[in-house]
Amino acid sequence: MAKNAFARGTLLFNLTEYGVFDVTLDDTYSEIDVTDTATTVTQSEFIGGKEVINISFTMYKDAGTADLILNRTTVATTSGSLVEGIAYRLTDWITDDDFSNLGATNEDGNEFIATGTSPTHWDHSSIVNTMVECQLKVEDAAGLYTTYEGDLILLTKSVTGNVDGAVQLAYTGKITGALTEAQG
Repeated sequence: MAKNAFARGTLLFNLTEYGVFDVTLDDTYSEIDVTDTATTVTQSEFIGGKEVINISFTMYKDAGTADLILNRTTVATTSGSLVEGIAYRLTDWITDDDFSNLGATNEDGNEFIATGTSPTHWDHSSIVNTMVECQLKVEDAAGLYTTYEGDLILLTKSVTGNVDGAVQLAYTGKITGALTEAQG
């Protein structure tokens, strides 16, 4: 698929929504083929593939606020400390562990941005995963939206300017993983 350019969109990452503009998307597909080399006539059988959406976009941030995090990966943790300001999902909450002081609700599937580093109680090995999921929503010329959801990997960042105390940043990266697409 050829590159598609969009004037604007929104990015939901780390449970925070960002306005983005100058969005470019490029779908790429990888195929996994198995070739039969045991016979004189070689045959190839398609057994799977993966879609990756390469993206680039620009956004503004206020001076002094955090940038989007580059190259973050999902990490499952059963003890220790969390990082303040990072989004987590409580994937396996075990009774008596208590994450409520960090902005969480003590239940499986709860997503929260850590407001501190140390849970009140974490001795029963509840599983907490960092989140890298994103939702990128872009608008076409007709005003219709396409939403892409998957794991966001940001590869590069560059400062492209300043406007009234806001820093303009350009990012490139890709959305991969359990990628879903919806239109509306």
